[in-house]
Amino acid sequence: MSWLGDLLSRDKKAIESRFGTSPPNCQVQACAPSHPPPRRGLRAFKLDPNGDPLARKTAGPFGVQHAGAPGDVFVVDKYELELQNGSTITAYKSHGLRDPSTGSIVPDKRMDTDCHGVTFTDGQYWIDNDQVDPLLAGGGFTKTSAPQPGDVLVYRDQNGEVVHSVTVSKVDSTGKVTEVTGLGGLETSEHSDPPNRAWHDPNASQEVWTK
Repeated sequence: MSWLGDLLSRDKKAIESRFGTSPPNCQVQACAPSHPPPRRGLRAFKLDPNGDPLARKTAGPFGVQHAGAPGDVFVVDKYELELQNGSTITAYKSHGLRDPSTGSIVPDKRMDTDCHGVTFTDGQYWIDNDQVDPLLAGGGFTKTSAPQPGDVLVYRDQNGEVVHSVTVSKVDSTGKVTEVTGLGGLETSEHSDPPNRAWHDPNASQEVWTK
């Protein structure tokens, strides 16, 4: 078995657990945000002197895949990020794409960050769906019925599981969210959309969190 086949076989269950098996959900008309919102998501973490989340590398580098890029192997490091209450969540940083012909790592931004990484770390990390609820709790966030620009909007599937997050970028005079900003899947550029178009599933519930 080739090194690539061996790596894919060895890491298959971990990859599916970490990144899921569904393709990215980027079925929206994208437009560049004219004024990036002030993100409150970063307030979840204890910060270092540079204003970045306190982080500790725990593993890596190792190979992972994403269902949106069949056959591609990305090389990542695993980190723990410290939340305001002292608990931690797991996050990842990508080195790039492993070239299957040479084994070398080549630049590729597709796994630099995901929707939650943008919402909570300004795009510094990749954060999985299952880390969002611990992040909200440990970061001291509360649900709000009076959203403001900068708040976090979370989408949940019909089982109540987190599937997407974005940042509230516009609210109308009645307090209704009219625009959100973020990205999804393996996208590399943020875009702004009405909240009902920022996620592909019309049955997904929406909730706004603030701090």
